Amino acid sequence: SAGKKVTTSQSADVIAHEIGHAIWDGLRPRAGYSNEAGAFHEAFGDSSALFHALETDSNLLKALEQNGGDLRKPSLISRMAEEFGTAFNKEDNDPKNDDRPYYRTALNDFKYIDPKNLPDDDYPPTVGEEVLTREFHSFSRVWTGAMYRMLTALYDGAQADGKSQLEALKTARDQLGNTWGKALQELPPSGIKFSVVAESMLRTAARQPDKTMFDRMGEVLVD
Repeated sequence: SAGKKVTTSQSADVIAHEIGHAIWDGLRPRAGYSNEAGAFHEAFGDSSALFHALETDSNLLKALEQNGGDLRKPSLISRMAEEFGTAFNKEDNDPKNDDRPYYRTALNDFKYIDPKNLPDDDYPPTVGEEVLTREFHSFSRVWTGAMYRMLTALYDGAQADGKSQLEALKTARDQLGNTWGKALQELPPSGIKFSVVAESMLRTAARQPDKTMFDRMGEVLVD
């Protein structure tokens, strides 16, 4: 449908996601891939793709051009595997997603629900992206969305502190990334749940001199 063969090996997002699985397995080899631990495994991969996209200035400048400086609007940062997703969506069995220019997006408003109370599904999904299910890739979007919303909150806060859009995005990236990296080291070897990860993030943020970072991240995670 794209007029050429589109492969996952050409997508930096897909590569960063899959390497993320390997990194998380290395950090917590006993965490496993069941219950919420499986969804977190997928969210870890998408978070890896998110941080990879945030690494280069050219990506940041292009994203700010695409979303007009408002992270609540889509850009190459929030969209994951755009080229592959665009082709895949045209060729799957869902005609409603043919114009969707990504495979997954970090831009969502999903809230935590006990996955036991959610419907199950297959992968690739058989329901629309607006439906949250207990299937790991689907449920992972709760945490991925929270990560992106924390990035947005820190970005908005940095702008309110007087930084330019580019500097604010760099500040938000570094604040979230450093907190994320340190918090991961404190997670238990097993029993991973989103709430456990959130608590570790907040404990880590609370130890930083800048308490506004804790407030901005905490508001997102509590919500």
